[in-house]
Amino acid sequence: MRYFLIAGEASGDLHGANLVKQLTILDKKPEFFGWGGDKMSAAGVRLSEHYKNTAFMGFVEVLIHLRTILGFLDRCKKEIMESKPDTIILLDYPGFNLRIAKWAFKQGFHVVYYITPQVWAWHQSRVHTLGKFTHLLLTILPFEEAFFKKFGYEAKYVGHPLLDAIGSFQPSDTFQSKFNSNNQILALLPGSRKQEILLMLPIMLEAIKNVSDTVLLAGAPAIPDHVYETLLEKHKVKGRVTLIVCYKGSPLSVAIAKRLVNLPFISLVNLIADKEIVRELIQDELTVSNLLKELDSLDQNREKMLDSYRSLIGLLGKSGASQKAAESIYNQLTYGEPVGVVSID
Repeated sequence: MRYFLIAGEASGDLHGANLVKQLTILDKKPEFFGWGGDKMSAAGVRLSEHYKNTAFMGFVEVLIHLRTILGFLDRCKKEIMESKPDTIILLDYPGFNLRIAKWAFKQGFHVVYYITPQVWAWHQSRVHTLGKFTHLLLTILPFEEAFFKKFGYEAKYVGHPLLDAIGSFQPSDTFQSKFNSNNQILALLPGSRKQEILLMLPIMLEAIKNVSDTVLLAGAPAIPDHVYETLLEKHKVKGRVTLIVCYKGSPLSVAIAKRLVNLPFISLVNLIADKEIVRELIQDELTVSNLLKELDSLDQNREKMLDSYRSLIGLLGKSGASQKAAESIYNQLTYGEPVGVVSID
């Protein structure tokens, strides 16, 4: 069968690649086309566009690049028509993929949405686009299945694919040799999009420039090394593992988001647990002084946080999300299992 996948960022690329590997086990003669990243390409997807060229963050940034985005949509639709896939698999990336879903469904294509957008967080009316213009909804958070059912749409919870990714991750010998069991490591995770890295990483680097422990900076695969190198040259870092959630966007984008979003937390860790496991420093709260204050309190809170992480893993269930998702897609295509099919008036 022929599959057309669309992922618009690093996480979608990772989970799309794992899904493709599982589909390859089930389908003996698969053909994979689509938009994604290096991991999907390595898994066997014939890519026509890389997500590093299509990732735009925030309301303002989307408006600025609207003409470019509309051009991408037109080209993607054309490629779908030319490749004539048996199914289109959309991975998160709602601003783009919801438009593709509506168009593709009306064109008569089979549409799967894997890693459904967080419509429960804001703009809940989008739930109807997902329900009416897809044949199969596959969710990765335990409460999402019930959320869709509340609106009359069937969805299937397959588990969180990160559990698969973590389980299969094997650090290189070179990486492991740099650390030992006595090391305290401070991990900096400034995001996967260039805009958020440029806004947040300088604040993080300024806050930890006098930290004596080992510092680990996680780089996004689609971001060129020189972006990080330029920022690192301006900050001298001597470089504990834990997590402080940071977010900073353009003031206008954040102001719009505040009017649309009604949630107690921004972090999925806290949302799933329904309590603050990790500290959140958002927008104006993301300052050097606030980061230093939180870093000072990490030692006394670390064990409590780790216990909460273990409980969180229990809430997410067992690994195998990629396999379950692949089986759901393949079985519906092969046997016509009617999961999530809703007729349009």
